[in-house]
Amino acid sequence: MSAIMDIFYPRLTGTQRETKRISVYLKEKK
Repeated sequence: MSAIMDIFYPRLTGTQRETKRISVYLKEKK
């Protein structure tokens, strides 16, 4: 799952900062 998100989320956000925020958000959500 994480590998897929690493590919798609950067394309949606366009920035690595947002990708890190999302990854942290998903971790906290779990």
